[in-house]
Amino acid sequence: MTAFHFDPEQSDMREYLRILSERETHQTRVLFDRGVEIGYLKNITWDEVEKYNEGVSWFCNEQVFRALKAKGLATDKDYPEFCQTCYGPHRSSVKPLHDFKSTEEVIRLVHNAGGIILMAHLFWKCREETLRDFDHFAELSIDGIEVWHPDHSAKYRRVALELALKHDLYVSGGADHSGLLGGQYARYVDPTKSHHFFPPCTLGTTKYFFEEIRDRIKKPDRDSVISALLSDDSIWQITGGLIDEDNL
Repeated sequence: MTAFHFDPEQSDMREYLRILSERETHQTRVLFDRGVEIGYLKNITWDEVEKYNEGVSWFCNEQVFRALKAKGLATDKDYPEFCQTCYGPHRSSVKPLHDFKSTEEVIRLVHNAGGIILMAHLFWKCREETLRDFDHFAELSIDGIEVWHPDHSAKYRRVALELALKHDLYVSGGADHSGLLGGQYARYVDPTKSHHFFPPCTLGTTKYFFEEIRDRIKKPDRDSVISALLSDDSIWQITGGLIDEDNL
């Protein structure tokens, strides 16, 4: 789930963000110590990681790598190996310090903090199960759905847009760590050869749908706009979804 426009200083939200920060930092510290033990992380201490991220309370692998770069121990091109060796596949080995709230609790929390909440890359896994459960998600008062995402095939992008039409949902798009804004391109000699590369204008959402989320106002012609997109077969053959440089 992705939340927009919420107040991070609202009391319940602030407390949950503190708990999440503790959870993430604990996991990151445990795996940092593991990286030291196996001899991959050298000439750096956790105190130095904190020093090079002054003011940060939520520590993830990015903060550790920032400290490595600041000490001259790594460059951007070392990140894929660093992440694979120290973090990515090893995160599930660390027992969480705190449990996540339930879906219902998170939706209620975001709404109480004045925000809206969207389901992100809904069809990444368990596609058919997700479809069966979606009416339940809608009943929980989610506000939107991510349509365009690297992990969505053309089929499931269309399904997501159909769900947005059926349930009157905001339409978003995302790239996570892929695409130009994913922060990965500098980490490859030729980023076009990496799985993070996507052609320009193939990720994210359109200006029309972005304005709806930004302004928190659904436009009166949205049903016809969504229906027109669903009926245009040509756009669903493009990697990443809709390309429309005049409508970014």
